[in-house]
Amino acid sequence: MALRKTTIYLPEPLRRRLRDAAMLRDCSVNDLLLQGAERVLDSEVQRQDAATLKRLAGESWDRLRGGLYSGPPATDRIDQVVYDLAAREPSAGYGPPRPRARPAKKRRGP
Repeated sequence: MALRKTTIYLPEPLRRRLRDAAMLRDCSVNDLLLQGAERVLDSEVQRQDAATLKRLAGESWDRLRGGLYSGPPATDRIDQVVYDLAAREPSAGYGPPRPRARPAKKRRGP
């Protein structure tokens, strides 16, 4: 990667803090400045990505709602939906409840 010289004017307290941090990390002030610049640029990309994802999610939600809620509500025809399904698949156990046969009562002796 080709490097290019750039002059940066820093307030003295910030320059001192950078120098101390560089000594603690055993690197140069230039390395810290490069890391900081990369973080700023990466966070900007993430912010743009988050905004794009939010916009796409909103559009998808609108499309989904339009598809789910178009037409008459299923509750208007729930009996037809449920009981027609029972006519197609009688072994599935769908349909109106059937009365249970009650066991005969045992008679006790006289």
